[in-house]
Amino acid sequence: MTVFSSITVWQAEHYEVRVRVDGFASIEVAAAFGNAMELCLRLVGQRLVLVDPNGTQHTIDDAHLSVVRLRPESCNKLMTSRDDYEAVPITIAEFQTTPGLNRGFGSLAYGVRDMAGDTMPLPGHMPAVKSAGAS
Repeated sequence: MTVFSSITVWQAEHYEVRVRVDGFASIEVAAAFGNAMELCLRLVGQRLVLVDPNGTQHTIDDAHLSVVRLRPESCNKLMTSRDDYEAVPITIAEFQTTPGLNRGFGSLAYGVRDMAGDTMPLPGHMPAVKSAGAS
C-alpha cells in the first residue's frame, strides 16, 4: 500500500518552514489535510505543533521539517525565486530564540508526496504537459 505525505509551507518573516506529515492513505486525503483553512502552525514552548481543523495537535520533529531563509541581498526584491533562499540548519528547540521564527506562521502553500518523495499532482489540477512541437 502506498502512503502519502502532506507538505505544508509556512512563512515567518524572512523564513519559509516546510512541514511533512506522513501516513495518508490517498493523495486526496493528504491534499485535503494540507489545504484545510483551519490548519495552523504554532510554536508552543520548544515544541512546534500543527493544529488540524479538529483541534488535534500534531507535534513536529526535526526530521519532518526544513527551513530556508531569504538571503539578505534579496530582502528588497519585489519578486523572489528559489535561488534567493538558503537552507538554515536549525532545530525546533532553537526557534524560540531565533527572531522571525519565534512568532506566528502564515500558510503559503501545500502539496503531496509519495513514499519515494516524488511530488504528486493535486486533485483537480492537471499536470503540466510538454508540447511535442508543431506538426
